[in-house]
Amino acid sequence: VSLGAIRVARLARVLRAIRHLRHRDGFQSLFLLIKSLQASAHVLWWSVMIMFFAILVFGMVMFELLSSYMQDDTVPLNERQEVFLYFGTFTRMCLTMFEITMGNWSPPKRVLMENVDELWGVYIVFYRCVLCFGIVSISGAVFVTETSRSVAADNEVAMMNKERSSKALKLKLERLFLELDTTCDGLVSYEELSAIMYDDTMKQFLSTLQMEVEDAHELFRLLDDGDGRVNGEEFIHGIMHMRGEAKAVDMLLLLKTVREIKSKVDALGEGSEASRLPSP
Repeated sequence: VSLGAIRVARLARVLRAIRHLRHRDGFQSLFLLIKSLQASAHVLWWSVMIMFFAILVFGMVMFELLSSYMQDDTVPLNERQEVFLYFGTFTRMCLTMFEITMGNWSPPKRVLMENVDELWGVYIVFYRCVLCFGIVSISGAVFVTETSRSVAADNEVAMMNKERSSKALKLKLERLFLELDTTCDGLVSYEELSAIMYDDTMKQFLSTLQMEVEDAHELFRLLDDGDGRVNGEEFIHGIMHMRGEAKAVDMLLLLKTVREIKSKVDALGEGSEASRLPSP
């Protein structure tokens, strides 16, 4: 077995280990970063291809225009050598254009303006405006958009985000329950709930939880299981189920329950009518 295959196998084991650690809070950001890199591979490939094509076109134009200058014996040798260091060969030209694209554009510009012609400064500024402010910025925006869209559509990321939001909501509700429990007995009574229910801060907090409950009595009745007190589990479970608007599945379940009750009531009614009929 080659050493390269062993390294690839070790890398695969590390990636699998990271995959299993995605549910831990400290590794969720790392898992999201890996997913983003995987989702951006296609966009990154085309962005690099477009950038390389633009660098090649502008670089070849510069190389052709500067070739006669570097071969002119009337120009001092040191000036031609200085230009040759940046644009003398195809490889040097591509590397220089890449430096200009990434930000280190002042040294090549100064060399061309001082040794060849000042109009080269205008050419490089035009190149920067077209490639950096145009192609690079657009590619970056498309890169971020496509990566965000792909990550948002990923099932594992969606489950991870849902789990994270559920944990955060549960933590908020635990803190809220401790604030409501003024007697510190682990139970919340109607008096404790109503004492803080009409506070503006509490109303704003409930609105952040997508809850629009104005009546403390109705809220307590929905949370209470009949013993007149609400414990922490009942409070958290009830609030989490009352958040937001009614879902379609909840409405269908309610409709099914109503139909079952109606059928039982109709059966009871038919039975009672049959019992009232006189026997022949």
